[in-house]
Amino acid sequence: MFGERQRPLEKFLSIPDFNSLVDQDVNTLVESNEVTVTADNAWVFTALARGGDAELNVNGAGWTKDAAFRNGDTIKLRATSSSISGTETIINLYAQSINKQWSITTILLPLFIPFGSDSLIDANGQTFRVQEA
Repeated sequence: MFGERQRPLEKFLSIPDFNSLVDQDVNTLVESNEVTVTADNAWVFTALARGGDAELNVNGAGWTKDAAFRNGDTIKLRATSSSISGTETIINLYAQSINKQWSITTILLPLFIPFGSDSLIDANGQTFRVQEA
């Protein structure tokens, strides 16, 4: 009707969570699980992958830092795990007002000290002397 205020169109967008990866090899390219987007049919959205060398893939197309997607499309992330043992890397997927995080944690490797060593080891800011018994 004339004179009535129109409500702004609201964009509905839902992106499921990505599964965290644990005990991953260090410095290795890994991929997330695939998630399916639910959104208003009329809208096209843009997604941005951020964090390290993060990239995203929409519907099996090529890997990129940003891409357009819409309702029913699938999204995967990929990134290189940390080069440091026992370290978590967080990758962010931004789309509209949504920030989805994906976590990659490298395997915690045991500290190996060869027999016959007599050396100083710095562990988290503390120094230890290791001597052969």
